[in-house]
Amino acid sequence: MKRLSFVCFLFVCGSLFLNSPAQAQVLIDEDFESYATDGDFLSAWPSNSTDPDEFGIIVPCLTQICPPSPFDGLGDASTLPATPASDGQSIAFNDLSYYHERTSDDSGTALSLLPTASQSIKLSGDIFDNINGNRRFGLGLRSSAGANLLELGNWNADTFDPTDPINAPPNSPVTDQPTTGYGYRIILWDEVGGSLVREPNWQYFPLDPAFDDVAVDHNSDGRLGNGDGLVTAVDVGPGWHTYSAVITDTDVTLELDLFRDGTIDSTVTWEITAQQAFPFDSLRLGGPSGVAMNEFTMADNISLELMGGTAVDGDFDGNGLYECADVDGLVNAIVVVKGGGAADLSFDLNQDGFVDDSDLVAWRAEAGAVLTASGNPIQEGDADLDGNVNGSDFVAWNGAKFTSVSSWCNGDFNADGDVNGVDFVIWNTNKFTSADVVGVPEPSAMWLLFAGALLMRRRRSL
Repeated sequence: MKRLSFVCFLFVCGSLFLNSPAQAQVLIDEDFESYATDGDFLSAWPSNSTDPDEFGIIVPCLTQICPPSPFDGLGDASTLPATPASDGQSIAFNDLSYYHERTSDDSGTALSLLPTASQSIKLSGDIFDNINGNRRFGLGLRSSAGANLLELGNWNADTFDPTDPINAPPNSPVTDQPTTGYGYRIILWDEVGGSLVREPNWQYFPLDPAFDDVAVDHNSDGRLGNGDGLVTAVDVGPGWHTYSAVITDTDVTLELDLFRDGTIDSTVTWEITAQQAFPFDSLRLGGPSGVAMNEFTMADNISLELMGGTAVDGDFDGNGLYECADVDGLVNAIVVVKGGGAADLSFDLNQDGFVDDSDLVAWRAEAGAVLTASGNPIQEGDADLDGNVNGSDFVAWNGAKFTSVSSWCNGDFNADGDVNGVDFVIWNTNKFTSADVVGVPEPSAMWLLFAGALLMRRRRSL
C-alpha cells in the first residue's frame, strides 16, 4: 500500500511539474543607476567610437526646467522636461553614428541565444522621444555573424508594406507607410512565412488615430493632434516610451507602450523565424546599424529575458511525457550535427548554442527526475527508459544491431547514427544496474547464456 501511495504521489506531483509555467530568467537588467561616472558606463557597455562626447549619464530632472547639458536628450527647449523625477539615472546619446554593445549577461556569461519550442526571448527598453520627428535610434539584438537583426526604436524614412506582393523585389518599393517615428525592424532572418513576402525592414507601429485629433487631448498633457492624418511624435508629445519584442521559434511579437504607463498602445506579430545557425550574441544601443542618430536620445530600463513555455524543456513534442519520441528526436538532431548538418537549437537543452552529447546528458537528467523513483538520471544503455539496464534493453539493441539507426530506444546510445559494438559496450558496462539502486551484483551465467542465444538467433535470421 505504501508503494502504491508513493507512485500516486509521483504521478500527481509529476503532472503538476510538467504543466507548471517556468519563471522568466533575467539575463540583463539595466537601469543605469550603478554608474557613478561615464567611464563606469563605458566599461559595462563598450563603444565602437572614441569620441569623448558620445554619451553621458543623466541624473533625474527635478524641475520643469532642466539644467542645460549636451546630453539632455532635448535638442530644443520645447521638449522639457527630459527625465521624470521618479525615474533615476538614464543614459543619453548625442547624434553621432555610434553604438554601445553588450556581449555578456549580468553574470558575465557570453550571450548565445535562440528561441526554442519551450523557451522564448524577450527584449524591452525605455526610449525618450521629443517632437522633432527626425530621430534614429535602435535597441537591438543581433548575431555577430551578420544575421538575425532585430531593432526597436525610432526611424525617419518612409517604408513599405512587407505583405504586398506588388511591391516585392525585384520591383522598386512604393511608399505606403509614411514616417511616424515609432518603429522596429526584422531583417536577415530565415525565410519569410505566413502573409510576409519579404522581411519587415523598418515598420511603424499603428497607433490610435485619436492622437491626431485636433480637438482631443489624448493623454491630458495639454497637447492636441495636428490633424494631418498621421500619428507622429508631434501628436503624441515628448515622453518616455517602452518598446518590447518577444521572439519565439515561429514568430516575433512587438509592443509599444506610450508614456510607459502600463497600457499597450500597439501590438504587431509577424510569422518569421531566426536563423538557427546564428544565435543572438550582441545587445546594442545607439545608431541603427551605425547610421547617425540625428537627434539627442535617451534610454533606460533595458531588459533581456528568457521566457519558458513549460518547466520541462526535454518534452519536445509537448505531450507532458518523457518518452522515446523525445530522446530519439534529440539523438537524431545530434547525429545531423555530427554529420556536418545545421544544428536545430530547439534541442539545445543546456542553452550553450550547440546541439551535442551534452544535451543528451541533460535530457537523461531531466527525464530521470520524472521517470525514476529516486530522481536520478536515466542511465546509459537504458533503451526503454524504465530506470533499469537489463535484458529488455539488450533485446532493443539486438533488434537493431549493425544498422544505421539514430534512435536511443533502438540502441544508439552514443548518438552516432549507428547501432553497433560501441553501443553494446555501453549497455554491457551498465547492465543489471538501476537508477534507483546502488551496488547491484554482476549478472549470472544464466543471463550470459540467454544473451548469447539471442545473438545467435539474430545472426541466423539475417
